[in-house]
Amino acid sequence: MRTFCLSEKIHIISSIYRYGNPMSTQFKDFTEQDQKVFVNYTVNPSRDNFSKLEVMVNKYDINCLIMPNDEYNDDVMSLGYTLVKTISNSYAGITHYIYVR
Repeated sequence: MRTFCLSEKIHIISSIYRYGNPMSTQFKDFTEQDQKVFVNYTVNPSRDNFSKLEVMVNKYDINCLIMPNDEYNDDVMSLGYTLVKTISNSYAGITHYIYVR
């Protein structure tokens, strides 16, 4: 997963708990447990895991989610996100779905 971005306006929070993020106080409390909320939902999209995801994205006002497939579309859109881009890598056999709100 990419953990570097040229724009100062973009904060890649999936790596903050490992590397820190001195540029943003908005995510200063983001922890490995917060990242696990996202991972748990993508691995097991249950109602309980979705409820935890909803709390976490609202707590940090996360405006972009990158999902590994489109089975999450209805849940993510119910949180106010819109699918803006699909990026596929046919060599690796992966597709990422980018949602923003």
